[in-house]
Amino acid sequence: MPVLKQNFRNRIELSRQEMCIISQVISRDFSPRFFSGRTEPKAKIQFSTQELLEISRQISREYAPSKVGQQSRLVLLAVSPRRLHAYWHIAKRRLNQILKRVEQRQPMTLRIYAQPEAEAGASRSEQTDNQPTWFDIAVDSQDGQQDIFLPEPAPTVNAIRYRAMLADAIGDQVFSPLAYSNIAVAPGLKPPVMDHELPKAIAQSIMMASSPASSAGKTASAQGK
Repeated sequence: MPVLKQNFRNRIELSRQEMCIISQVISRDFSPRFFSGRTEPKAKIQFSTQELLEISRQISREYAPSKVGQQSRLVLLAVSPRRLHAYWHIAKRRLNQILKRVEQRQPMTLRIYAQPEAEAGASRSEQTDNQPTWFDIAVDSQDGQQDIFLPEPAPTVNAIRYRAMLADAIGDQVFSPLAYSNIAVAPGLKPPVMDHELPKAIAQSIMMASSPASSAGKTASAQGK
């Protein structure tokens, strides 16, 4: 009994973008044309599957967006008045440039700059004290994220503007900046509302409800009834 031989073709694996391009070509070339009598026939260019695949690869190679990993970035988020969150990524090419200049690489430094904003009613001396300050945090990894706990701001501070710089130490107090962050604004700590700050009517009602004389009067009136 003769054995039928089947022709097996190599299966071409196509990406989602390539399938989309092929689908657009098929829809454009083979979809029904309305009002064909009013349009002049145009010459069609026929592409094989292999040609469409090569065109799709060329488009992906020449017009693909640049990878995010090729750029260094530093993101700073203000979570609360007492906490920041930093996320960073340093491109390998930047680290390679630094390694060529130094013999032994040291840990990177994450420097946090703080600029307090005094309230409108603060005195001039209090506004003078709100000068930009900074503190450093040692960073070892090329990619990472970290919570940064902050000291308690002064009561006269309305808000604090934070900005960060990630740098590599190449000597004593000599830094080579790698990335700068955005500006993150953290609100100041609001003092608790005291009784004398409440509206007069609300404060009086609270005092009357908590007064022992008021409770005794209510009990006596209830017994008289």
